[in-house]
Amino acid sequence: MKNKNPKYGEYHISEYGSGRLVTTGLKNVTLGINPDECLGLIGPNGSGKSSLLNLITYTNIQTIGNIYYDGIQNKDIKEDHFIMGYCPQNDSLWQELTLYEHLVMFLYLKGYSKSESKSYANQYMKYCKIEEHKNKYPNELSGGTKRKLCILLALICYSNKIMLDEPSSGMDPATRRYIWNIIQNYIKNEHSSIIITTHSMEEAERLCDRVAILVNGEIQCIGSPNHLKMKFNNNYMLEIHCKDTEVLDEVIKKDLVILNNNETIREIKSKNRIKYTFKITNNFSEVFKTLENYKLKNIVYDYSFSQATLEDIFLKFAKRQQNQEI
Repeated sequence: MKNKNPKYGEYHISEYGSGRLVTTGLKNVTLGINPDECLGLIGPNGSGKSSLLNLITYTNIQTIGNIYYDGIQNKDIKEDHFIMGYCPQNDSLWQELTLYEHLVMFLYLKGYSKSESKSYANQYMKYCKIEEHKNKYPNELSGGTKRKLCILLALICYSNKIMLDEPSSGMDPATRRYIWNIIQNYIKNEHSSIIITTHSMEEAERLCDRVAILVNGEIQCIGSPNHLKMKFNNNYMLEIHCKDTEVLDEVIKKDLVILNNNETIREIKSKNRIKYTFKITNNFSEVFKTLENYKLKNIVYDYSFSQATLEDIFLKFAKRQQNQEI
């Protein structure tokens, strides 16, 4: 069963080892994470994000290639010297232990005395606003609270290497933002390198210094959110609230010639709202000058002019995914 050019996710005979039947999870992934940096991994389902985390956390060993921690190859590090905080995608909690007992146990294993572990556990619960759930078992906790506990267990190892697999899934917006603040403060105070996988573009923009988009097991692009938006999508959106969209459309196309481009997308939201999506690389001031002039003439009530979002970039690359169910 030879498959010389297998698509991503297709079974084929391995070119390495004993010639087993395998699928390729990752291809030519090369990246480094700096101290005090948060790297975001985003990609469609089955793109290889969790596979990459499993290799980085030493859950699985790579078939080929090298992974280094502080300059030391992962295969050469002794297990008791390998310290990493890891919050997996699925909540990994002991059903026999309460929330409080989880924290005490992890702190005790970290090397604190029993009294110190109990004291710090109480402080962490208060800081994360989960003290009311102190004596509850995992099956009695809400999904958001269990997620908080898993993140906290990953952070209290005080490692300079933290992996968070979809940390805010199942949280309400207020809790999500509170957790984001905790993660940001942790990076600042502990000088840690953090990798986060997420499906939330807002989370990626808020937390990550750099974002890597993974599709078909390969990194398609990597850079700061703003860099990616500037490099891969120069689309801008102009949304206008006006008296009459038909009248405005006739006038604005004369004053802003760029809107006559064949690639410009026009969407009439209602009789009073219209949206234009178009490419522009210079003369931004002309857009503002024209719209402000319209406001003075009472043709336009209000408007917004914004750049394409990180989500637009993600969707552009996600179309390349060959198998969504891997």
